[in-house]
Amino acid sequence: MIGCRGILGVLGGTAGAMLLSAAGGCFASSERGVLSHDPAQRREAIVAAGASRDESAVVDLIARLDSQDPGERLLAIRSLEMITGETCGYDYAASPGERQSAILRWTDWAQEHDYAGPGAGAGPGSGTGNGSGPGGAKGGTPRGQEGAR
Repeated sequence: MIGCRGILGVLGGTAGAMLLSAAGGCFASSERGVLSHDPAQRREAIVAAGASRDESAVVDLIARLDSQDPGERLLAIRSLEMITGETCGYDYAASPGERQSAILRWTDWAQEHDYAGPGAGAGPGSGTGNGSGPGGAKGGTPRGQEGAR
């Protein structure tokens, strides 16, 4: 099988690039990491975000709580818990309605702790040093969820 470089070499730069682009070939998707279109890459990024306690991934991890894949939901909530110390009462195996309620709690929590919107890659306070992230001045328990851990 000819790889991307082989196609580009055989067809030439522009023609090869056009063919690969039209076919959705070897070019990386616009979404990477936690939002990747590749399930294996997505799961790997979810685990890596939790292991490295990557606060810039929090909003994207919250989005993955709504995944159709229960394994991915489990990885996302465990990574969020590793990063924030919170679960907001989310259960990856709960009914869709219960999961949606918990996702709304997570969304409120993220807003209260100054996390940026989806894909923004900014952590708490967006570099303002206001101490509002997990364990910061605002604390880590979402509104109305003091005992939901």
